[in-house]
Amino acid sequence: MIAGLISFWTWDYQFGTETRVNLTVASKDDQARGSSGHQYLIFTRNADGSPGETFKDTDSFWHGKYDSTDLYARLQPGQRYDCDVYGRRNHFTSNYRDLLSCTRIQP
Repeated sequence: MIAGLISFWTWDYQFGTETRVNLTVASKDDQARGSSGHQYLIFTRNADGSPGETFKDTDSFWHGKYDSTDLYARLQPGQRYDCDVYGRRNHFTSNYRDLLSCTRIQP
């Protein structure tokens, strides 16, 4: 029973939260995580210039994503992107929605 609940929660979190967002990159930050690598944070801004949502960019076993460093390098401040994301923002645990892929929106 417990294993079933954990499996459902994992599946729901990984795939039940997938969505597409348009965002403008305001800035980026590379946070070292000790021996576990990096967590890349992408800070966005809203159309009115106010701070927007913060996203993370990490590798994901469940989604077969192992190019977070490459994605992070391609994202440029001031540029708009159409991105596939998953996850939920949790302020208590400082968890952010995760970027899966991004395509630059041409001006």
